[in-house]
Amino acid sequence: MEDEVDTTVTVEAEHAARRRRSSSAGWRPMDDEVWEGSLEKIETVFREDRLQAVLKALSRLGHEGVTVTHVHGHGRERTSKLQWRGMAYRTDLLPRVRIEMIVHQPDTDGIVDAICEHARTGAVGDGKIWVTPVSRLVRVRNGEVGAIAV
Repeated sequence: MEDEVDTTVTVEAEHAARRRRSSSAGWRPMDDEVWEGSLEKIETVFREDRLQAVLKALSRLGHEGVTVTHVHGHGRERTSKLQWRGMAYRTDLLPRVRIEMIVHQPDTDGIVDAICEHARTGAVGDGKIWVTPVSRLVRVRNGEVGAIAV
């Protein structure tokens, strides 16, 4: 009986320690069963010159784990006039930045709002954000599965 109580206390203490070490965004649940299916992947494409502002805003929210990719593409703004070495030229593919991140579902709205606020210039071509559910997440380093692997 005493062993069971000690084990429970140890597990609870470990969970409390993990919560204290969690990001500044606040409490993170440690029970993967509670959070099963509630992880989401946020992907966004926006103008390159807004990258630092968006990363700083995400950092203030406590979400620094992002993947950044430099991409080229177009939406409604089909062609654009750019300048290189003093010469003007037209291009169909515009330089953009793509950010991907896995987050807990309750954090999604705040992150999307922060990205919108800091990526917005008010002009055509500001970008898009899309959110998809994550059915499974595994940390390669140690095999942790689910919400704890974020």
